[in-house]
Amino acid sequence: KSFSLLLLASASYAASTPYISGQVTSTEQFLYGKFRAQVTGPGTKGSCVGFFTEWTGPDYDYLWWNSVEMELVPSLDTTPLSIDLSYGDGIDRRQAQSYDPSFQSGSDAHIYEFTWTPNEVTFSADGQTLKTFQKGDPYVDNQSKHQNIMFNMWAPRWDAHDEDWSKGRDDSTMPWFAKADWIEYYSWDGETDAFNYEWRDEFDSLETSKWTVAHEFGFDVNLSTYMNTQVYAEEGQLVLKLEKNNQSVLSHSNESSTFL
Repeated sequence: KSFSLLLLASASYAASTPYISGQVTSTEQFLYGKFRAQVTGPGTKGSCVGFFTEWTGPDYDYLWWNSVEMELVPSLDTTPLSIDLSYGDGIDRRQAQSYDPSFQSGSDAHIYEFTWTPNEVTFSADGQTLKTFQKGDPYVDNQSKHQNIMFNMWAPRWDAHDEDWSKGRDDSTMPWFAKADWIEYYSWDGETDAFNYEWRDEFDSLETSKWTVAHEFGFDVNLSTYMNTQVYAEEGQLVLKLEKNNQSVLSHSNESSTFL
């Protein structure tokens, strides 16, 4: 699939979208590894929750895109989990996107995992292998840039994808929440082809030395703007909040939230 994207970042843009939501990006970049997270999505149609890695630079150029993505898409009733391996060929972004009917995310906590090496990329959920791409596939062979871990929630526009990820949205039930109990990273040893545990963030606090919180940022097919007010740590979870864009909403009111 060919895909175009317009990135937007400004206070005026934030005021123009009907919703606000949250995104965090790791300050560290990774080349290969195993990436795991225990995530709970809201299970509400018209929302999207993503756990993925993506190249963000330096010298970022959309035409040389790299990403490994898992996204929860409740609007697709029978296939609510999107699996996506993308790269840029200097002309456009190329996507190998598919939906697995064997997995239902609902509004329960699940463990999402993907492994990425020069030899293969494999996606799993709750220990069940969903899809594998092998070396020789251009989507694996061109997945060669250092990438950041990302966790986000957003409100897709109807034309964001070939399938309508927005259908059935009822914003009268907002706010909606996505929560990560933990995120783990394992490095890859090219000599042994083994994955070695490096760290787990259990979100007793939101460490800004490890995670960058997006603020006044969005893209053209996203009906929400990422705001730092919509991201916080609470009761050992990283919480993302999607709600209507009320300009009087300037901060998270729960005093138990912790930022480092």
